[in-house]
Amino acid sequence: MYSIFTDEVSVSGIWQLVTDINYRNHIDSDTEYSSLNGNFSVGKGMDIKNRIFPQPGIVVFESDEYQKSIVYLWELPLCDFFISYFYKEAGNGVKITATLTIQGILSPFWYLMYGRAIAKNFSRDIKFMIDKAK
Repeated sequence: MYSIFTDEVSVSGIWQLVTDINYRNHIDSDTEYSSLNGNFSVGKGMDIKNRIFPQPGIVVFESDEYQKSIVYLWELPLCDFFISYFYKEAGNGVKITATLTIQGILSPFWYLMYGRAIAKNFSRDIKFMIDKAK
């Protein structure tokens, strides 16, 4: 897990950036392509192909009055791999939290293959998102 507070952007500003499907590969260098399933709405997913993972995954956006979140899911052999970002108003800024959850019998293997590198880059990825959302 990685968490940071920033007053450089608002929740709505960063949310607008991360939900722009056509711009996804510009804010995440690991994204090869993304496509929306129907019209965009909260709770709706999109397909995403990450350069790291061998197969496409799905992304689901959630929003309520307290926070907004985006959850990535990849179904790997004998394992589900989740990356979650939470954006919450906090005082005069935004608290951004990134988490990695790996579930399944091969979790240790997939952590060593992909998870460790992804978690290591959370700070870089969030800083990049903040800079792009300014």
